[in-house]
Amino acid sequence: MALPLFFTAGRQMVLDHLIFGATVIVYPALFAADEFVEQVNRTQATIALVVPTVMRWLLDLPSRTPCLLPELEALLIGAGAIGGEEKLAALEHVSPRTHEAYGATGAGWMSLARPDDIRRHPESVGLPTYLVDRQVVDEDGLPVRSGEVGRFRCKGPGAVHADGAVDGWHYTGDLASEDEDGYLFLKGREAELIIGAGANVLPGEVERVLMAHSNVVALAQRLPERGSV
Repeated sequence: MALPLFFTAGRQMVLDHLIFGATVIVYPALFAADEFVEQVNRTQATIALVVPTVMRWLLDLPSRTPCLLPELEALLIGAGAIGGEEKLAALEHVSPRTHEAYGATGAGWMSLARPDDIRRHPESVGLPTYLVDRQVVDEDGLPVRSGEVGRFRCKGPGAVHADGAVDGWHYTGDLASEDEDGYLFLKGREAELIIGAGANVLPGEVERVLMAHSNVVALAQRLPERGSV
């Protein structure tokens, strides 16, 4: 566990595995990518969770044979958006058992993309997790057609039914679409939707266009050395 414990994902990861009798190794949240690789391999850890920024650090490390983390049973990416090409690269370069987990503070884990799911639909966050019901609906709460963008909502044992809950459904604030096979594709946040000249524009769509340009590179900001401010 290399996430801060004040993150919902960090707390849930620790508590879930303690309940099931696993040993949890709490690692400092500030670290270099090569330190993380050494720690995971040295302790023979079986499961780890990283945020997208850390995954990008790992992808920048020199290649190894067969990969950086060959013994992990599951390497989860969560707590932020990551591109499909990066997930495919992670399967080859970091761990062949890379997964993407999608969740929210008020709902717990709602969707999981397993390695085969990532290969099949790289941009999807996967299929529903155990005991979770989910829907993509319009402004009136009616399910939209396959492929259409709408408001994402869910029900499940991890969902809170307080502010923002309607008829037992928890609204996460995310906009999404779902294909005919049940794969979920996140499109952005309701609060970030830009309406201009009658057109709805999602910042994520703009970012994807910019990142497709050969002269644009995403730079992951390195953390300061331990002890510095």
